[in-house]
Amino acid sequence: MMNRSRFFTLAFLWFLSIHKDQAHPFVGPPAPFLLSSPLPHKIAVTGSFGELRNNHFHAGIDLRSSRGTEGDQILSASGGFIRKIKIDSKNYGNSIIVEHPGGFSTLYAHISKFRSDIEDRIKSEQYSSQENELEIEFGDNEWHVNSGEHIAYMGNTGDSRGAHLHFELRLTGTDQVLDPMTFGLPVEDEIAPQFRKFKLYGFDLEGNEVSEKLTNGNKLSKINIPGDVFGMAVEAYDKSNNSWRSLGIKYIKMFVDNSLFYAFSMDQWSLQDTRYINAHVDYESRSQGRFHRCFKLQGNKIPIYHSVENDGFFYIGDGGEHLVEIIIGDAKGNETRKSFIIQNTPYSTPFRKSEYEHVLSFDRSFNYDFGFGNFSIDEGSIYDQIQCKIDTLRNTFSNSYSPWVGITPNNQPLHKGIKVSVKPTTEIPDGLHSKCFVGLKRGNGYVSLNGDWKNGQMVSSSKYLGYYSILTDTTPPRLFPKNYKFNMSGKKAISFTMGDNVSDITESRSGIKYNAYIDGQWVIMEHDLKSRTISHTFEPWLSNGTHEILVVLEDVRNNKKEYRYNFYK
Repeated sequence: MMNRSRFFTLAFLWFLSIHKDQAHPFVGPPAPFLLSSPLPHKIAVTGSFGELRNNHFHAGIDLRSSRGTEGDQILSASGGFIRKIKIDSKNYGNSIIVEHPGGFSTLYAHISKFRSDIEDRIKSEQYSSQENELEIEFGDNEWHVNSGEHIAYMGNTGDSRGAHLHFELRLTGTDQVLDPMTFGLPVEDEIAPQFRKFKLYGFDLEGNEVSEKLTNGNKLSKINIPGDVFGMAVEAYDKSNNSWRSLGIKYIKMFVDNSLFYAFSMDQWSLQDTRYINAHVDYESRSQGRFHRCFKLQGNKIPIYHSVENDGFFYIGDGGEHLVEIIIGDAKGNETRKSFIIQNTPYSTPFRKSEYEHVLSFDRSFNYDFGFGNFSIDEGSIYDQIQCKIDTLRNTFSNSYSPWVGITPNNQPLHKGIKVSVKPTTEIPDGLHSKCFVGLKRGNGYVSLNGDWKNGQMVSSSKYLGYYSILTDTTPPRLFPKNYKFNMSGKKAISFTMGDNVSDITESRSGIKYNAYIDGQWVIMEHDLKSRTISHTFEPWLSNGTHEILVVLEDVRNNKKEYRYNFYK
């Protein structure tokens, strides 16, 4: 529920804004820096720049494999030098950044393996540092590459759900990402975006939502809106040639009475702002679809909006008819538009007896002591306003040392984490303090927010509202053979799956530390987080005969266990 105290001014100011019309170069002039294709075959886009994802805007474009499998060559999209290589089981997976003249860099992610000489350098660094996952930075012009030069192979590492290349364009030395499609990539697209659904909102002058209509737009001609103020949201999708996937749109323009009233365009933004997606979309209606709001919440600070009058809210309390036109477009300038008439109708603001005792707001911090701890929320953590209550629940888990204490409802997004500090309400036995963590209640179980002891309290941060408690974890991670058997003769690799009794949902997703040794020699293990698999590809130096592999697993709470297996190679 939104509440906007400044709405009363709209009745007096609306006429000043409806005649303004600022143009915006949604599909701009030729870029000063041009990209060639990062693939040796025709490009098929399966994920667009700025596409709406869970908790983030898609920061690049996804390009399909030619065969639907791993192994396609990846080419440098322009001349330059390799700046960074990262081996990671999370997020981008294995990735490489190439720095180019003119202040641009390109990133290539979800790589399965690198070109052989690059692969040799990575393995050398891994064995030298005895680190499975690492980051290697190179000096200026240390490793030069030409435009179109082969650098790696397409894969499915990290948070990927199928073989593809995730390709990004960045401003060098910053976390600013830009739309690669506007920099000359040879992508064929003559297909215009399409509308799926519209949400039409009516508000009173105090900002209370008094009506909401959902329509597919087929019969959208004249709509009566109960309310004095109008707002809307749009669900839309795009297609491109050579791809069957539904993609995101690049921009929306909303005209009211022939004047540009609201617009956004996914051209460029900072990665640190990507979580503002939860303010950009209608978060509470995400089960109905991903709707672009055509109005701005007051706590939404991502700079992708243009020509926004009154934050996109339009006064309709004059009783007249108003023409609304919505235009959606893609990176190639293909557009679709829809027009309809809106007019207000009488309404009554229903009396709501609130069960909530606190109001969280985008423009102020919030601190609350609940007796055995504290909640602290910084200014800018909320996108608008949230009415909430704080209460406790009995914790029945035998490994808990405090009740559950929570902020509800828990269906609201946070931009910054809420700081949770909890004191134990029962004595923690000696030796268990290092095993404690802040848990977040999930259904009949819980997940871990990790945490540290500070002044007798367990302290952590959470991007999720809900119920929190102190719990302990004394169970080491588990290891299960996957393809392992004693006779590994003829096999290229040996693999296992890992498991832990507590899931880590922090942004770092620290997870399980893993190391393996064959006959006492540390060896590289590759980690596929999706399948929880770790595997070692046998090195050429491993002789035929019987060997022992030792796998050591350790979780965030320092629960550690060794697993030994003999095998014949």
